Amino acid sequence: MKKLKLLSAFLLLTIPFTVNAQKLPGKQEVSLWAPANVKIDGKATEWDNKLQAFNKATGVSYTVANDDKNLYVVIQAATPVIIRKIIAHGITFTADYSSEKNTKQQLFITYPQIRPNERGTIIGNFPLKKQPGNVAVSFKNPDSLMAVLNKELYNKGIEIKITGTKIGDDTVTSIYNEIGIKAAAQFDHKLALTYELAIPLKYMEIAANDLPLISYNVKLNGTAYADNVSISLTPDGGATIRDAGTGMRVILTNTPESLTYDFPTDFSGKYTLARK
Repeated sequence: MKKLKLLSAFLLLTIPFTVNAQKLPGKQEVSLWAPANVKIDGKATEWDNKLQAFNKATGVSYTVANDDKNLYVVIQAATPVIIRKIIAHGITFTADYSSEKNTKQQLFITYPQIRPNERGTIIGNFPLKKQPGNVAVSFKNPDSLMAVLNKELYNKGIEIKITGTKIGDDTVTSIYNEIGIKAAAQFDHKLALTYELAIPLKYMEIAANDLPLISYNVKLNGTAYADNVSISLTPDGGATIRDAGTGMRVILTNTPESLTYDFPTDFSGKYTLARK
């Protein structure tokens, strides 16, 4: 109960969403064939910087797509507190699917995996306030800050955690791995963060022509002590806070559309592979 009271207080102090993507639908409803020039580099240029949906509960825009070889996930965050949360705790993408024997299987991929002692230079710049000790003060324009942040992210965000029956349990590998799972994240000139992920369909024992339905979950992770607590915004502008350990639920009204740094948020959906 103490955790829930603290979270209620935090919610009232966090930064409201300013993402223009709120004009997008709340859930992706279509199957999408990936662009021919798709490249996992943390840039959404090949997607024309237009994603398919904006999930209000997590504050991120996203697209799920595929071609005949890979499943792609693109996520964008523009709100400072959410960007800090992603850098500090990573995003876990879960794919639920069935094998040829109709046995339910799951694949979990967490990225970025940045060690706690290496996060400071990146997340210390968000929110970008001109105050003593904030590195952003020394940069005269967003582009110079973007270059520094991307260099830090490139050097430190090089690990992916993978759990799945076809790959292994709790495997931590480099983004330069030879198994074909690719991930990247970069800041753009507006200091929004784009996350990209590519998963070979062969690890799910499916092909694009099979047109299977994949259930997926996108989770913005929180700190270890908050693992059992999750929050989601409600359509009326409030928030529902749930404690999985005790089953307790707290409903807040007139809550700003904002998320805290420590507590996990997630959303789920279903995606049918597109056929070209």
